[in-house]
Amino acid sequence: MNMKYIFIIIALFLSINTWGQHAATYSRVKINLNAFHTIELLDEIGIAADHGTYLKGRHFTTDLSQVEVQLLSENGFDFEILIEDAEAWYANPNREELDLRGTGDCQPLDPVPNYPVPENFEMGSMGGYFTWQEMLAILDEMKALYPDLISTKLPIEGELTFEGRPIHWVRISDNPEADENEPEVLYTALHHSREPGSLTQLIFYMWYLLENYETDEQIRYLIDETEMYFIPCVNPDGYVYNELNNPEGGGLWRKNRFINGDGSHGVDLNRNYGYEWGHDNEGSSTNPLSETYRGTAPFSEPETRAVRDFCNEHQFQIALNYHTHGDLLVHPWSYSDSYTPDHETFSNMARAMIAENSYLAGTTSETVGYAVNGDSDDWMYGEQDSKPEILAFTPEVGASGGFWPAEDQIVPNAQKTLLMNLRTAALVHRFGIIKDNNPVVLNAQTANFYYSLQRIGLQNGPMEVRLSPISDNVNVEPESISHDLNANESIVGTFSIDLDSEIQNGDTLQFYLSLDNGSYTKGDTITKIFINNIPAFSDSGPSMDNWQIESGLWATTGTTYYSAPMSITDSPNGVYANNVEDHIVLQESIELGSAFEQAFLNFWAKWEIEPAYDYAQVAISVNSGDFIPLCGRYSKIGTDNQDEGNPLYDGFQQEWVEEMIDITEFAEPGDDIKIRFSMVSDGYLQEDGFYFDEVSIILTDNSPEGVVKPNKPFSWDLYPVPASEQLHIEIVPGFSKTSPLEMAFFDALGKIIFSEKIELSDVLHKTLDTSNWQPGFYICKISSQNQETLIKRVIITH
Repeated sequence: MNMKYIFIIIALFLSINTWGQHAATYSRVKINLNAFHTIELLDEIGIAADHGTYLKGRHFTTDLSQVEVQLLSENGFDFEILIEDAEAWYANPNREELDLRGTGDCQPLDPVPNYPVPENFEMGSMGGYFTWQEMLAILDEMKALYPDLISTKLPIEGELTFEGRPIHWVRISDNPEADENEPEVLYTALHHSREPGSLTQLIFYMWYLLENYETDEQIRYLIDETEMYFIPCVNPDGYVYNELNNPEGGGLWRKNRFINGDGSHGVDLNRNYGYEWGHDNEGSSTNPLSETYRGTAPFSEPETRAVRDFCNEHQFQIALNYHTHGDLLVHPWSYSDSYTPDHETFSNMARAMIAENSYLAGTTSETVGYAVNGDSDDWMYGEQDSKPEILAFTPEVGASGGFWPAEDQIVPNAQKTLLMNLRTAALVHRFGIIKDNNPVVLNAQTANFYYSLQRIGLQNGPMEVRLSPISDNVNVEPESISHDLNANESIVGTFSIDLDSEIQNGDTLQFYLSLDNGSYTKGDTITKIFINNIPAFSDSGPSMDNWQIESGLWATTGTTYYSAPMSITDSPNGVYANNVEDHIVLQESIELGSAFEQAFLNFWAKWEIEPAYDYAQVAISVNSGDFIPLCGRYSKIGTDNQDEGNPLYDGFQQEWVEEMIDITEFAEPGDDIKIRFSMVSDGYLQEDGFYFDEVSIILTDNSPEGVVKPNKPFSWDLYPVPASEQLHIEIVPGFSKTSPLEMAFFDALGKIIFSEKIELSDVLHKTLDTSNWQPGFYICKISSQNQETLIKRVIITH
């Protein structure tokens, strides 16, 4: 046959094949899951379930081709087409996002972080996202504007893509054209070509670094002492293919553009890495038509070989391999359900990274719900012969909006990842997380301020904690405290604070709690309220005598609590039941008194509740009226599957948090109020439920005479804090007759270490021998027969 005709036939075949793959419309599909049709089965039949909106055991929502929709039908999945043509929907600038949450006035504690948008950051031409050429031009512009901070873009040597494109990299550092002996971190984006948000947030971060070098102490240190490497587009062929076919944005091609043996296109680059490649056929596919096709061999693709060689040539300690979407932070292992030997380090670093964006962190099975193999993170961490281990993570950017969120979501998504990016660079140095461990309300003019510090950074060395008064009505001692911790070690420390004698009830106090790692200082402003009135109600036991169970199995439990020895929960015997609407309400109404300035509901809580469906709620009733849901610092707005539009609690809050809810707008002096906690579930997933502790109603009264001095039955103090061999106790009788007191010390597990009954007639001075107590955190409770219970916390060190 004439060679000319052979080339024509080949060209026709390739164009028909390309047209056929593009012509297959992508749809937004909600796939209902059950015991037989699981997220794992989706992966087994070749449907990529690693990116999308996943509600465990219920449904998975993502964008699928017509071929994949047909696979759902053939395998008996129940599904719903939400958007018929997802690419056309993405390309519509006036589209309405499918928002899971309702609307309401209750604002979350942590909205989108308000980082300023870099002056040089502009939207791209592809629905707000950058084309490949625009990305290259931005890298050149960065070099032109900041030649001393960013290197010239270069191709990774030795590899070109199937269509002949290079894979570029740049370095941000104080000597960018030289490879110095400094800790190295790596950021990558666009392994999957339909995930442009991975690139835009990276460009946002790079501009932020460059523009703030001169003014931000931390950024200057990170650039001076770190080499930050960027591969902003791992898959240029697939990305350009989406641009050519969907120039307004919305292209949903995922893989690269390699022509497989059957004439189909593409290998999933995030299934083509060498560590545990092809471990099984569920975590990757042997079918070239599948979105998770792993290729013919490990590193069969030039893109993954380029990343491999680049890692082997460097000493990266941490890597972020960006994808979209799901608001997740995934770390190894991916190929199995087991934990790595460095699981504690992975978990602690992840917790530091997601401090602002509240991404769900964990292994692949803990986040997307099933195992995958041949991915970048497992190879970067698991391969330790050709290079050192890399602590590699995969952030999945964005919760709603699919693969191409609307243009107005580009900046918020980038702002949510900024701290994660900064802390990745910081974690290769001396780095710790400091936390305020104190209630919002201070009720004594002399008190201890407790903090916890955990070392998470990879470098050794001391770190200095400071508590600096901002308000002029407080003094703090000492000025600073230094700690030199081992890797992942935590410690609890304390400052002494003295308040001004003229302080008034309701006055606020502000401190700056900061951590100095020897090179720069980072911290947060801490705000407290001074209220030394006896609470209108206090259940610090807690005691079920104060509560009436309207429905359900509410009870005290000693398995977890904020203060020993117990808390109250809806499900004391395990997970909560299906199809419940359980309520527990105060036994007696609380009279708010004849005069107050402000009224607060205060309690500590934690919860594990199926998000978007089940929920807990706290509500107030005034003068026997209807119960009104209350908006707290940690509450969310209910979905249409919950109490839509009203504040509630769901998801996973596994550490105790303090809610301080201003109820002044609901009640006036003289009103009677009741508080109710509720737990509501449907017939699907069951989780651990809702816990609460230390419930109180606190009133402020700024009378002209100054601080209201309540007629307390007694006052007391413990010192020194921290204590070592001895702990001194001082109890001073009040103006009213004091009934016999019971004093008890509890360890962190709620076990009573020491207890004693006290007849108080005069000032009591007592010394306890604590030389045999284990170092750690203890709680002391003193109670009288009239149920007055006071709590102090103390640290024992030896």
